[in-house]
Amino acid sequence: MDFIIAGIVVVLSLIVPAAVRMIRQRNTFIQEIRKTKHILTNGTPASAVVTAFTQTSVQVDDQPEVLLELAVTMESGETFQTELTTVVVRDLLPRFQQGCTIAVKVLERSNQREVAAEGAYFAGLKI
Repeated sequence: MDFIIAGIVVVLSLIVPAAVRMIRQRNTFIQEIRKTKHILTNGTPASAVVTAFTQTSVQVDDQPEVLLELAVTMESGETFQTELTTVVVRDLLPRFQQGCTIAVKVLERSNQREVAAEGAYFAGLKI
């Protein structure tokens, strides 16, 4: 009987931390989606030239995460450089390659600029 209880304790000690990690990752993912949707809803339209494109090793629902280095041009003509990590639908990857111009939204708050790419994967998720 003690072996059964010990076995259950060992199994639970392995399962519970893994479950907690998964819940934390999911919560982080949901926060990132909400942030992106907020930027896309409230941000100012701008255009950005992709100056560098790197596919990361992360996938979300079998769609690749990419790191984009962007040269953003605001409607006012002001320009700035930024990096954006986002998930892109696999079929749309050619639109996000180096040299391509993409539509973005820029949200300025507390002297910080947050950028989200229009047409990227998070934009269509319902959260």
